[in-house]
This record gives sequence, C-alpha cells and structure tokens, in this order.
Amino acid sequence: MIKQEETETSGNENPPRALPGNVDRADDVLLLPTEAAEHLRISVATLLRLSRNEEIPGVRVGKLWRYHKSSLDEWVRSKVNSFRHPCRK
Repeated sequence: MIKQEETETSGNENPPRALPGNVDRADDVLLLPTEAAEHLRISVATLLRLSRNEEIPGVRVGKLWRYHKSSLDEWVRSKVNSFRHPCRK
C-alpha cells in the first residue's frame, strides 16, 4: 500500500513556477531599505524619497519597501551617461 501511494504522489509533482521580472534569478537578493541604501551609498531618506516618487525600482509590501539587488544594479547602470567612466559588472 505504501508503494502505491508513493507512485501516485510522484506523478503529481509540479515544476517550480518562474517568478515575474528579474525575480527568477537564483542570485537575486531582496534588500531592506537600510541594506539597499548602503549598497547604493545614499541615505535611507533619499532612497525612500526616490521610492515614493517611483524614480528607483522597489517593491512595496504593505507599508514596507524592499529592493531586488539586481534591479538596483541595473538601475545604476542605466543612469551612467559617461563614456569615460563606464559602469563595470
């Protein structure tokens, strides 16, 4: 009886679903505002102001803000305008 139950459940396994956007990356890290501000080397107040004005990519969960590290890195790269100082990976 146990073997029959095992075979029934083994066929019902669903593959993991990919998350929308850049979230499906295995190396993507979700940062707190203090961590994101430190990563960007700006103040937390500036980060939250940019978030409220939708000038920086962030995710609002209730009253709390969270930031995907890869999205912040891409945002910084998109803001670099100089050929003399290209942003490096």
